[in-house]
Amino acid sequence: MSPIVLMLVLQASAITADDLCYSKALTQLTLNECAAVSLEAADSKLAEFVRTYEARLEPEQLALFRSSQLNWQQFRQAACKFEASGVSGGSAYPMVFAQCLASKSGSRLSELMLLAKCRDGDYACPGHSGVAPNNSFKPNPLRGSA
Repeated sequence: MSPIVLMLVLQASAITADDLCYSKALTQLTLNECAAVSLEAADSKLAEFVRTYEARLEPEQLALFRSSQLNWQQFRQAACKFEASGVSGGSAYPMVFAQCLASKSGSRLSELMLLAKCRDGDYACPGHSGVAPNNSFKPNPLRGSA
């Protein structure tokens, strides 16, 4: 099974498990626990994908990628503190904060999966092999033809 198919299957099963957890939660504490479990699952999926993605990068790219990941983690933390600030100090804060972190991890996973699907020879792709493409120009539809 390809890594991308595996990730999609895992995401679908996590959604089902999340729904089940939240539907059975009777207190804010158990809602917070459901959010923590969801966050752990999202972060685990992201970390697994990052490990496989890093394996295909050249040393210079790997250093840049790791730096970008650290910056992304700092951004995620700050953004979620802001997004959860409406319930700051309340019993729902851990849930809202964890849900935000999990959502951002899912978005980052999707972003990295797109990068991992770049075509060989696409110079806008950080994971390309470094081999010059054939002379047929194929614009990246996400970046335009400029």
